[in-house]
Amino acid sequence: KLKQINSGGNYYSSLYYDNRTHQMIAGGINEFVEFDPESILAEDQQNNLYITSLWVNDMLVQDNSSRNFPIKLGTSIRFSTSIELPYNFNNLSFTFSELAYNQQQNVQYANKLNGLDADWHFSSRGNNRLTYNNLPPGDYTMMISRIGSDGNPMPNELTLSIKIKHPWYSTRLAKGVYLALFILLIIAFVNYYIVLNRLRFE
Repeated sequence: KLKQINSGGNYYSSLYYDNRTHQMIAGGINEFVEFDPESILAEDQQNNLYITSLWVNDMLVQDNSSRNFPIKLGTSIRFSTSIELPYNFNNLSFTFSELAYNQQQNVQYANKLNGLDADWHFSSRGNNRLTYNNLPPGDYTMMISRIGSDGNPMPNELTLSIKIKHPWYSTRLAKGVYLALFILLIIAFVNYYIVLNRLRFE
């Protein structure tokens, strides 16, 4: 089965295999490229992806974060599956890697933030950094995957759950207090007019 090959934004659909050199020749529009077919197979073999660093509000988050920094992972970000952040610490930047440094410059990745993005975003080749600015309070799932030879994200993507807490004044408890105060205000307003009307008739 032949697949359309995506190579740096160029597409090739005509293929020829040379038995003597064991090389594949792919033809496109006014050009062709010769390559080892093993390189295509290697491109579809994704190693485990790891988050290698996390920056929050332009500050590097480490295992031994200071007391003044309200984010403590408890473990390396490489092995974390979820993070929870205050509402005012919502500018995030991640670096990630397959830890196969000989391939990093040729690999392309896609990312998607469930809860915010509707589609995958494709990064440029060799780019292994993601940035999200001013994330609203809510629950998100960040997904990162290598792009396969067919131009689509590969399965078994890296996932990280992200929770941005609501500020205290917009939590459910605060909204309940607002509702209770509003009801008390209405009751007081109604009682005021009842008493006022009684005084008029006396």
